[in-house]
Amino acid sequence: RQVDSTQPEAKDVFLWDTDIRGFGLKITPAGTKTYLLQYRMGGRGHPTRRYTIGPHGPLTPDEARNMALELRAKIAKGIDPGRERAEVRRKALAGGPKAIGPLAELFIQRECPRLARGADVASVVRREILPNWGDVSITDLRKRDALSLTDTLVDAGKPAAALKLYEVIKRIGNWLVERDELEVSPFANMKPPASKVVRDRVLSREETSCLWSACDQVGYPFGALVQLLLLTGQRRNEVAGMRWLEIDFEAREWIIPGHRSKNDKLHLVPLTVPVLSILELLPRFDGPHVFTTTKDEQTAVKIRVLQGDSARATDNHLLGEFVLMDIRRAPKGEPEIDVSFEIDANGIVSVSARDLATDGEQSITVNATGTLRDEEHERIVAENEGNELPQEK
Repeated sequence: RQVDSTQPEAKDVFLWDTDIRGFGLKITPAGTKTYLLQYRMGGRGHPTRRYTIGPHGPLTPDEARNMALELRAKIAKGIDPGRERAEVRRKALAGGPKAIGPLAELFIQRECPRLARGADVASVVRREILPNWGDVSITDLRKRDALSLTDTLVDAGKPAAALKLYEVIKRIGNWLVERDELEVSPFANMKPPASKVVRDRVLSREETSCLWSACDQVGYPFGALVQLLLLTGQRRNEVAGMRWLEIDFEAREWIIPGHRSKNDKLHLVPLTVPVLSILELLPRFDGPHVFTTTKDEQTAVKIRVLQGDSARATDNHLLGEFVLMDIRRAPKGEPEIDVSFEIDANGIVSVSARDLATDGEQSITVNATGTLRDEEHERIVAENEGNELPQEK
């Protein structure tokens, strides 16, 4: 609402996000609204750089926020998104047969913001397509190349991921035809690698009761979030992204704006007395979100060391955890914690965390747990030599 209601002034106006450091919206005197990310490579003492994410309108606030989070993850790994974009453009303008890599990056920049789940599509492109096809000419791509990627996921017991990759590959092929980069998509007659599984499993009364009790024990934010999922029947991301401004306590209504709903249409959800009771008891912080895991003036941060390749922390194996104490008090999003790790040939993991403001440091060493095979240890050591973990705040 603030994005739409803010009016242009004689000079550029900036609205800065309270959760994502450096993410904001610029409103020019002519009324143009553009999302951007302001950042430094190397932290304090280095020049401030500005990355244009895209215009408001084609991009919704949530889509722009997701893209800003992806850019922040790159910066944490030492990748300058501005230089990366310039390199992509340089390669795209170079003569000769075009490689799929620069075109895939162009697809992410121009097409993904228009998609309802553009961030998920971009993630699939970067995880599966760019590492395997980045240097391959688009004229050399064949259906067998796509089948090789999807078959690998199916064989690994990930049919849902294979189906998602198939859908992304088909979309990119059609996009290349629309842009006159190809006459015919090489994936036009490709069949799905797996069938969509229709979920019909529901919780029993006893299971629901146990889940509710567990939520009471977990508490805010995740316990209350799951309880609202049970009571409202709304989608996970819609409840997790709930804003206080969307709730009308007097009318007993929750208005989900179009840019946060699956069908891009405004959705009105009647709120029952149990839902209102839970909402009224929740803590309120300065930010707009009902559910948040960050707050101002934190003096400690917990570092959890996980083993596995799943995007969900709960699906990975917990190797150990420790708490970095006495960090500098500051508004949420400002503290900078540098987390790094090393893995030796014996599979011993050393993880350290340091507050860049106070130089306070804490570390942990985890011995081999027997959950990785020797060849997996060797692969991890080779792939992660000198790498750093993204910052966790």
